[in-house]
Amino acid sequence: MGLRSHCTVRDFWSTYPLMSSSIFQKTMTQDRFDSLTSAIHFVDNEEERQGDDRLWKVRPVLDVLDETFRTVFIPNKIITVDESLWAFKGRHHAVQYNLSKRARRGMKVYKLCSSDGPEEGYTSAFKIYTGQDRGESPASMKAVIDLLEKAHLFDKGYEMHSDRWYSSPTLFIHLQARKTSAFGTVCTNRRGMPADLRPSRGQIDFRSTPTGMMCLQWVD
Repeated sequence: MGLRSHCTVRDFWSTYPLMSSSIFQKTMTQDRFDSLTSAIHFVDNEEERQGDDRLWKVRPVLDVLDETFRTVFIPNKIITVDESLWAFKGRHHAVQYNLSKRARRGMKVYKLCSSDGPEEGYTSAFKIYTGQDRGESPASMKAVIDLLEKAHLFDKGYEMHSDRWYSSPTLFIHLQARKTSAFGTVCTNRRGMPADLRPSRGQIDFRSTPTGMMCLQWVD
């Protein structure tokens, strides 16, 4: 089904010449498929579970994916962190609706991906947003740190690129302490940003720190 798409599940068992595929009919009937998918479970509902895990029903699947992504490929030097929307039509309190995303309705996922070379776009680690991002650090900073920790990429000289929602002086200082360089656009009202950047039209103004962090602004 992942290789051959149809508008509806019923079309996989269609006998119409333009849509028919014998592999589905030979494997099982549509009624059998519907029966299995209506009762599919990945965990035993009677087992003990962590009370604050809102994805416990699919946690075994997520754990397998996490382990697989980390082990089958190690990304090269340049990586990126961003979010995407995984299409989801079911019911869950963390479902998001975003017109700017391709899926529009689904689960928001933070992803750490390779950003350069033939493996560009490969996901090395991911984290599904469930509304539990509150903590001592801002949610954007926590997402980056959690992903780098999960992928075991700290202290290895990686170079991370991010957009303005993630970038901040506080995050970049933390990454620098963990031997990870970073580049990205940033909101001017972030805590720690210089307030005296005033470039004229067509010029560049910048500020830098003794530790090697630089903020640059250019007015077109």
